[in-house]
Amino acid sequence: MKPLNKKNGSAKPTTTEDIFELPISDCKLQEAIQQSKSRKSPGEDQIRAEFLNHTGKEARTSVWMRFQNIWETGIVPSLWKKAIVVPILKTGKDLKSTATYRPISLSSTMGKSMERIINTRLNWLLETNNIVAN
Repeated sequence: MKPLNKKNGSAKPTTTEDIFELPISDCKLQEAIQQSKSRKSPGEDQIRAEFLNHTGKEARTSVWMRFQNIWETGIVPSLWKKAIVVPILKTGKDLKSTATYRPISLSSTMGKSMERIINTRLNWLLETNNIVAN
């Protein structure tokens, strides 16, 4: 692994290859969890954002270890790949017509948090290499 720059206590990649070797920091995990919207229905795993936001140090360490293992192995829990789809009636529309409903997808809060971490890394990679503009 190539050397990493340290700034504000968090590791920063120095090359585009580093982004795939860099472990998930506690800081990035905390950011991803805090971005989860509270008071939203959970996915099939029934883990709510409020629960993740209020976990103690030991539970947070357990979540971090799980995320780190997923990052290293690339094996995502099957429950994170599932969503509960709920039809919501559009305002003032006919109850009997299926075209007047919009689907709402309830997916795993843990999965969405992991997606945020990965998305941040991919955005960094794409912007650093001028593949997309920020």
